[in-house]
Amino acid sequence: MIKKLLVSILLIVCFISTYATHLVGGELFYDNLGGGNYSITLKLYRDCNCTGCAEFAALEYISIYNTSGLLVTQVGLPKPSTIPVLSSIITNPCLVATDVCVEQATYTGNATLPPIAGGYTLMYQRCCRNSSVNNIVQDQGATYVAHIPGSDVVANGANSSPRFKNFPPIFICNNDPLIFDHSATDPDGNTLRYSLTAPYDGADATCPDPSPNSSGGGCQTYPYAYSPIVYIGGYDEFNPMNSQTGQIHIDSITGVLTVTPDQQGQFVVGVKVDEYKNGVLVSTVFRDFQFNVVQCNIPIANLPATSFDPTTGIGIYKVECAGNDVTFNPSVYNPPPTSVPVTVSWDFGVQSISSDTSTQLNPTYTYPDTGTYLVTLVVRKEINGSGCYDTARAFVKVYPVLTPDFDFALNAKDTCLGLPTTLQDASISTSGNIISWQWDFGDGTSSSQQNPVKNYSTSGSFNITLTVRNVKGCVGTKTSTTSVFPKPDAAFSASAVCINQPTSFLNGSSISAGSIISNTWNFNGEGSATTQSPTFTFLSTGTKTVGLVVTSDRGCLDTAISNVMVNPLPVVNASPDTVNLCPEKTAQLTASGGVTYIWFPSTGLDDATSATPILTTGTSSVNYIVEVTDANGCINKDSIYAAVFPLPTIDAGPDTSVCLSPGSFRDSVMLIATGGVTYVWSPPTGLSNATIFNPVSRPLANITYNVVGTDANGCNNSDSVRVYFLDPNINLIVERDKEVCEGEEVAITVVDQGKSAYLWTPATSLSNATIFNPLFTPNTTTDYVLRVTNYCYTKTDTITISVLDLPIVDAGIDTSIYRDLPVTLNGNTNGVNYYWYPGDNVVSPFTLTTDAYPEKSQWYYLYAFNSAGCSAVDSMYVTVVPFTQLLLPTGFSPNGDGINDVFKLVRHLNIRELKWFRIFNRWGEMVFETNNVNIGWDGTFKGEKQSLGTYAWTIRAITKDGNELNESGNVTIVR
Repeated sequence: MIKKLLVSILLIVCFISTYATHLVGGELFYDNLGGGNYSITLKLYRDCNCTGCAEFAALEYISIYNTSGLLVTQVGLPKPSTIPVLSSIITNPCLVATDVCVEQATYTGNATLPPIAGGYTLMYQRCCRNSSVNNIVQDQGATYVAHIPGSDVVANGANSSPRFKNFPPIFICNNDPLIFDHSATDPDGNTLRYSLTAPYDGADATCPDPSPNSSGGGCQTYPYAYSPIVYIGGYDEFNPMNSQTGQIHIDSITGVLTVTPDQQGQFVVGVKVDEYKNGVLVSTVFRDFQFNVVQCNIPIANLPATSFDPTTGIGIYKVECAGNDVTFNPSVYNPPPTSVPVTVSWDFGVQSISSDTSTQLNPTYTYPDTGTYLVTLVVRKEINGSGCYDTARAFVKVYPVLTPDFDFALNAKDTCLGLPTTLQDASISTSGNIISWQWDFGDGTSSSQQNPVKNYSTSGSFNITLTVRNVKGCVGTKTSTTSVFPKPDAAFSASAVCINQPTSFLNGSSISAGSIISNTWNFNGEGSATTQSPTFTFLSTGTKTVGLVVTSDRGCLDTAISNVMVNPLPVVNASPDTVNLCPEKTAQLTASGGVTYIWFPSTGLDDATSATPILTTGTSSVNYIVEVTDANGCINKDSIYAAVFPLPTIDAGPDTSVCLSPGSFRDSVMLIATGGVTYVWSPPTGLSNATIFNPVSRPLANITYNVVGTDANGCNNSDSVRVYFLDPNINLIVERDKEVCEGEEVAITVVDQGKSAYLWTPATSLSNATIFNPLFTPNTTTDYVLRVTNYCYTKTDTITISVLDLPIVDAGIDTSIYRDLPVTLNGNTNGVNYYWYPGDNVVSPFTLTTDAYPEKSQWYYLYAFNSAGCSAVDSMYVTVVPFTQLLLPTGFSPNGDGINDVFKLVRHLNIRELKWFRIFNRWGEMVFETNNVNIGWDGTFKGEKQSLGTYAWTIRAITKDGNELNESGNVTIVR
């Protein structure tokens, strides 16, 4: 854009104090003089109209550091003898006059810096930036740096830094597009690249000049810590003017800076230029400056353009590739007073005719032919008889037709993950060859090939966009969607693989989306299957290749292949083959050939999973099978037959006796055992030989002999025989007298005489009068006579059973009470000891007269004992009536005399839980609350005595029957 009104530089500044809120901008660069000598240049800009601001210093110091951050030297740069002043009085009928004054001081000096690895960093610091800036936090300083490359980057470190050609205008008009050549030159001819950056902060108000050799005397350890300046909200280094209509931009190649400001103010902007030598970064130079945006009140014409020529400032407005019709949409600003309109005039740039004009704001023009045209827009406004106007120029290129298009190879628009998506360009350009293709695959990746092949790393739906550009600058875009379906993940595992045994193959295949619809198995060419998790039996050993192909519902495939080893079966040996056992005997079983063992059945084995279990037989023969698994998981079997012989039937003969009566004297008897081959008698007492089948017994008392007989299989069994010792002189009844409590049953110790006749007289009050050991229940003291008759003798014996009286006991009569009230138990007895049962709710269970508190109806038993140890019991029944009752007084006098000082429950019956007891004053305010039935109100609230009067109370409780009880009433405080 070319302005008919040239605008001078304007800077709006103010001051804070004499420590110099004056810095407008600056930069630092250097020149290589050869032999390690450098010329260093520092440019500083200040407001020359700032009242109380510091002047340019007589000497400014540049500090130089090595790559380790150590100070190498400091170079003093003297104040220049001439300091140019940039000022302008702007006069124009469309503008408000503004007086601007900016000074530029260029400090130069020399330094000798021998080449070193890592190079040097030049640094200058000063405070402060002017406080009228709108986009950064106030009172920040400035740091300017430049880097001399090391000998490891540039031979001998010989390099001169780039330096900017022009200082940007600090006064620009709001809504007026700015196109400024901010490029730099480089004495070495190296490649330069431009970008926006955040300027550096530096010193502060407490130490405005921290250099050790400065006039400030090094008030801060040098170097002063610095970092990028702090922007206020809404601003940053890439949008330092917070412009919504045209953010500031610098072309990285040309250095052309463009911006269309849309708000007034003062803004700090930072620019850096990187110097590259053979693709290696060797140096960076920083500059910061300030844009002052004011309302210029002039008409503004703007044709938004791109690709500006830094010399002419003219860019390209539009490249029309669809036809010859071009519609223009300029941005036109009409300054106040808006009641005066602006006029527009167009020249569409067709050289051979004069009719290519228009006065419409948004015209459409049909160009006669293809080509490049320079379009001119003039906006004019008349104010006070003077005309202000603005002119905008831009190029329009007309080169139809460009039709972007592309296809998928083999019409494979959709594919499976892992398979390539092959794209074929089908674009058509009639005005020149297509020179670039840019593909966006929709997953963050791209390609510049004409016909790329894309392999997606994830499944999903992707928008593929092709952007083509022809030689005339036409650009076209085509977008199409492709779906990449997830591939199934084939996987399987196998159980132990053994010859001639079914192997289970577990299908572990999965898919992230969709489903697997088919499974195809191949078992080394020896068989196949289509089930999900099949079984297969291999008939030979060795390595077998098993393959699984799975197919998804989208036709996507995956294959899993695994080699499995088919192992031989273990060689199992179970011994002995046969074991002969007697019932309930033990034997050791042994198996070998594997690592785990399982015996079937497990009956009789101490451990059915042991290789050497202990067998304890029952009464039947059993065939035991052992299943042996080896380290490969293969299984084989063997067996052991456990033959169980029956036990022999051993008979010791009938019970017998010996007789010491003189008339039929026989003091020994022969015993006869049968059913075995060998015998052992026990005890051997009185036997002639304890290891023969027919020993002679000569006992001295009743005795029982046990005989163990063993048969030909080694199995044994036993039987017993009793030999009675019959002696006419024996005392038949061991006890002479016996005492028994009335009604009790008693047994008497009598010597058993075997097959004898027994007769007790009298025959009353006993269980059986014809056996030797009946039970006796006499009602009175009785003499019982026992008569015994056998082949050896007839004899009698006598015993007296004395019957003792029971104590007299009376528990009292049955009664009834209300729940939670006591019942008085009043018993009577002549016994010496007594107690009430149950005693858990009895106050004193060992007292005849005592209180009890039953929760429910129940019996109470009174047990009594006399001195002879005889006992008797009587009972009484208490009926508990669930009567609920709450008793509270209607008034109380909390005067501290100890009488009626507390308002509480006087009595409560059948209450299991008190939910609350609350008291309220006449304003409805709760003055007391408790859930303890034993706590009451003392007439105070928050430590203060309450006034005389009536108070309301309410109670909620749960009865012992589970019912809810709600009661309420009034109570009066009296004094």
